[in-house]
Amino acid sequence: MTTTLKVAQTFLAQVCLFAATALAQDLSLNLQDHRSLAEGARRIREKTHWMICVEEPLRASKAASTAGQPRDNRGAEPPARDKLQVTFASLRKRGDRPQALQQIVSAYNAQNPGGDGPYRLESVASYQVLVPATGSILSARIGVPRAARLAQDHLNALATAVSSQAGGTEVMVDTAAFGFRFNQAFHGNTDLAVKPFEWGVSNEVARNALAGLLNSSLTSTVWQVDCHVGIKPSVGHCILSVMPITVEVTNSAGRMVKRTLFYDKAVGNTNVVVPPPPPAQ
Repeated sequence: MTTTLKVAQTFLAQVCLFAATALAQDLSLNLQDHRSLAEGARRIREKTHWMICVEEPLRASKAASTAGQPRDNRGAEPPARDKLQVTFASLRKRGDRPQALQQIVSAYNAQNPGGDGPYRLESVASYQVLVPATGSILSARIGVPRAARLAQDHLNALATAVSSQAGGTEVMVDTAAFGFRFNQAFHGNTDLAVKPFEWGVSNEVARNALAGLLNSSLTSTVWQVDCHVGIKPSVGHCILSVMPITVEVTNSAGRMVKRTLFYDKAVGNTNVVVPPPPPAQ
């Protein structure tokens, strides 16, 4: 076994140990923001390494609101502020995952009766997805012609297919969390790793298609759908963010730090050369 693979295995063992510790502790969320549910999912991911995704509903355009309302660079407003307050009892078994996530969903629905909800929990492949009861842009059935593309281009083709079912709302892919190296994180980082591969779907739920595609990645990857209200006459838009998982671990100096997982599914794969871990801080 090479030194780099031993380093990768040691780091992953460290992540698993921390996740097991987190499962045995009480976890509390007390959030109030424009996207409290997504922020709550992010914090739980950091503690547990669970593959949790959040999708917002598609929002209709509306007339201009009061002056001073924040907007993004496309003139769209963020969703209204919401909240999420919940405490989990100690979760000592991985089988408690659906119960814990259902607790998040129930708390959010009860605390935000006039918001985007109610939400429901849906299991798709290795993912737990928090989805509006009315569905999201990824609830549509789509077709993507089968062709050889790089992973990023497959994502773009999927977004184009989703846009065609979203009533004029543009759907954009954001993989900036990978440092604009999504293809390398997906395929591997050796000279021969990044190459086109065939993929496509026919009459499949977009969420299932996305999960199937990302399951092939060498890096654990989750997604988040943020939809923005358009100010008439502009239509709204949705951003499909695809990102790696950041987890909390204890470094060699005994300090709690955050690490983003790359190639965590690649131990033994010849397309990956794993760099050494960063120095203790």
